Amino acid sequence: MVQNDGFTPEKVIASPLAHGFEAWFPPVADRARMAIKEGLVVIDTNVLLNLYKYDPDVTHQWFDIFEKLGSRLWIPHQGLVEFWKNRDRLAGHPDNTLKAASDIRKARQSLINSYAAWIRDRGLTQTETQRDLVRDLTGTVDSLLDEIDAADTLHRERFDSDPAHDEVAQELARLTSLPSNAVRVGKAFGDAVLKAELARADQRYAESIPPGYMDDKENERTKVGKSSVAKYGDYLLWRQTLNEAKTYVETEGASCVVLITDDGKEDWWRKFVSDDEEHRQVARPELVEEMFRETGAHYIQLTAASLLRYADALNIKVSADAIRSAETVNESTDDEWMEETLYLDVPRSNVHATAQLSRNDDRVKVLRGSQARIEQTPTIPDYTKWRIAQLLEEGTLARDLENTDAYVFTTDWVAKTVSASACVIRAASASGNASWRTKDGMSPPELRAARNSETSGEEDGEIGE
Repeated sequence: MVQNDGFTPEKVIASPLAHGFEAWFPPVADRARMAIKEGLVVIDTNVLLNLYKYDPDVTHQWFDIFEKLGSRLWIPHQGLVEFWKNRDRLAGHPDNTLKAASDIRKARQSLINSYAAWIRDRGLTQTETQRDLVRDLTGTVDSLLDEIDAADTLHRERFDSDPAHDEVAQELARLTSLPSNAVRVGKAFGDAVLKAELARADQRYAESIPPGYMDDKENERTKVGKSSVAKYGDYLLWRQTLNEAKTYVETEGASCVVLITDDGKEDWWRKFVSDDEEHRQVARPELVEEMFRETGAHYIQLTAASLLRYADALNIKVSADAIRSAETVNESTDDEWMEETLYLDVPRSNVHATAQLSRNDDRVKVLRGSQARIEQTPTIPDYTKWRIAQLLEEGTLARDLENTDAYVFTTDWVAKTVSASACVIRAASASGNASWRTKDGMSPPELRAARNSETSGEEDGEIGE
């Protein structure tokens, strides 16, 4: 091993080697805390919308942070456009609640019916002990349904499609209306400026300059995108942020700009291999460089969970539950996955799986309860062997007690591609596009094409006047 003679990471960053390339280094914790304490903080739409998904205590902790940031907190106009477009769906009755209750009721009845059929097939009648087991099962399931019903009732009490009676809208309205130190909101581009910015966005997308090109279905680096004007949302939010940052630096003397976003696409983040969980993603260096070039400010990009970890810079104590909620809420956001279910049946075996496609990229979410073949074929890729071993070690996969030929997914698993998921499930080299099908026989590419065609007219108007 090379001896570095005490050449610390700080010295590496300060060395001539790194001069002009600082954007490639992740921000150290102290700088992130200082930026949160003194800089301009910009909130992306997804952070606001996720307020509808947290428990009351967690939501209130977010409002405490917003109020403490005060006028240093800024919401871009494009963020408001997307907030108002999407909040009604989240404030109303959540579809996942109905689905969870329905799935649990169906599973309960299926268990009871299967158990009764097993007894009948043996030519027996249920004993009192067996009836007690069924009653215990029913009672346990009823407790689960009661918990879901209570959560649904609380959701209805807190949130409303009418923003005048909605907890999140009311509190955000209060924070932006304070007589002093109010949270600030951005203004819309004028028609001429907007037209010019859309043309600039097209040029950037053609060259894969971040952010936003991952929403452009014409870009060769993405196989799925948004139609019509919706594809410009990320770029417009970024452009508005740059403009506000320039003004804020000039008037307030700020040296740092922090964007809080849970948009996980590659046109915002660079994957960063590190043992430090907080550094698994860092801002794309192009964004850091563009911010400094146009405003002279240092740019730091954080997830919502990272902001909560650094909230001590604001003298606010955030609960561990709040951080966990921020970390997990985006793993299965309501609008991230297509509604249609994909099915995969492994040939010559009793192994079956279901999944959903991402609306935004190539990922696929294999649903809890799906199975994966245990016996590995000679064609299985080495990477798939490693992935299966990892899934078993972390408990995502476990032996299926009812099928000795299969593992079972104990929780939803998100694979980077449909082929990666198919290889794990089939324990072989496999094409995801050939393996997965909807109930109507559509392949993943066909499903994406159909959904893009359907939504092309729905997304008009996502850019404000």
